[in-house]
Formats: sequence, structure tokens, C-alpha cells
Amino acid sequence: MLEGKIKKAPFFKVQSGKITVWTIFFVDVDDHAPVFKRQRNSVPIELQVTEEIPLGTKIGEVSAIDLDEGENAEIEYAIIDGNDNRIFAISRGDQNQGLLTVERRLDREEAGVYLLTIKCFRPYEKKLKSQVNKYNSVNLDEIQVKINVQDIDDNSPMFLSKNLGALGVRVNNPIYTEVATLQAIDIDAESGPVQFYIEKIIYFRPRSDLLEIIDESVFIIDQVTGVLQTNETYARFTDGYFNITVKAQNAPDKQDFVKLKVIFQ
Repeated sequence: MLEGKIKKAPFFKVQSGKITVWTIFFVDVDDHAPVFKRQRNSVPIELQVTEEIPLGTKIGEVSAIDLDEGENAEIEYAIIDGNDNRIFAISRGDQNQGLLTVERRLDREEAGVYLLTIKCFRPYEKKLKSQVNKYNSVNLDEIQVKINVQDIDDNSPMFLSKNLGALGVRVNNPIYTEVATLQAIDIDAESGPVQFYIEKIIYFRPRSDLLEIIDESVFIIDQVTGVLQTNETYARFTDGYFNITVKAQNAPDKQDFVKLKVIFQ
């Protein structure tokens, strides 16, 4: 039996015209297990957390109750399910609560939701009760915490393909003939729309080793759809080819580039 805080109270006894005062000591024993104050069919506690927050940041807390007193009322906590990558940790705070913190990088693109099972127990039961186990709603010493990871725009757009090979164009094709359709995505849920731009056009004529930067208007690209089209006929370029650099962008500092080789047939 574990003993905790000792209480004492006076006890009075009257005997033959005199009063005898006795002091009786009450010893608290650890006869209550800690539990969470919840219904057996309760839904998980929900927390909103922004991705990429600094490691060690507190994101929330849970509190269990123990009707014992003193040291017998101390409660420990453990995450027993839903934390396979050990992204989160829990520790006891100075108010006997469980403090949830982030211990590894939190990336919304890897996982947007985590469902943790947290168990409370007496400190000396840690080895036995902190073992990994599935949630059981009947056990009131367990509670679930649902962590929703909120996105920030921390990724740049990316072209789906950067190896389009050599693209052939006839020198007498009509203006606005489609040359290629470029596609780019941004995996951030909160990112702005991706737009496409011709960054640079270089013309190369191998026979004479001519290398010339050409005006970007020789080709045009739809900023929304990524469709690259001719914008003139190319009889004067028949013995060479173009290297076209296209940019995908959705913010001033978030962009990606692809290079296309356009040859004449």
C-alpha cells in the first residue's frame, strides 16, 4: 500500500468530569486511478496547428483527474497510438496536465491530420501503461486528440515534366500553331494560381556557330493554360533551332523553370 499525505484531526473524549483530547491521523492511500473527465462516446479533442512551427512548440494540453492527494495524485501521460513517426511528445506540466509539443518537422504536404491516443496513469505504472495500443473508448484513462495541420505557402510551383525532348515546328505553320502544353502544380493547398511566362529565347545556328537572344514575342504562351504557340513564320530560322526558357510562377519568390528545344522540320 502506498501512503501519501497524512491528515490529522482532534478527537474529544469526556470521562469522569474531565476532557481527554486524542489526535487521530488519517493516511491517504493511492486507491484512485487517474481518468479523463469525458463520456464513453466522446469525440476527439481537436487542435489546429500550423505546419513548420519550431520544434518544441507547445500545441495544446489534456488534463486528467485523480481523487487522491499529494504524491498519490500525480499523473503521467503517454501517446500510445497515432504517433508512429514520433512527431509529437507529451510531458507532465506543473499543474498535473499533459503538455503536447512538436518534436519533429510538421509538414502539411506529408500529412494533414493526426489522430493521437493519449493515456494517463500513475507515475510508477509508466513502463506497463505507456506501451503502444489502439484506442478503447471504454477505458476512461484514454482520450483521443485530433490534430489538424494548417497549410502555409512554403513550396514553389513545379513543372510536371522537364524532359519534353525536341519539339518540331514546320517553318510555314500558321501563326498560333500549338507547339506544346506545359503543366505545373503547387502542392500547397493555400497557394495562388500558377502562371506561365516566356523567360528567354535563344536561337542557335550550328553551321556558323551563331548564338543569338531572340525577342520573346517570336513565340507566345497562355499564362493560364501553359499552351505555347507560334507567333510568326520561321523561314529565316530554318538552319537552326530555339532554346526556350519558360517560367511557372505564383508568387514573386516562388517559381520554377523548364527549357524547351524547338527544331524546324
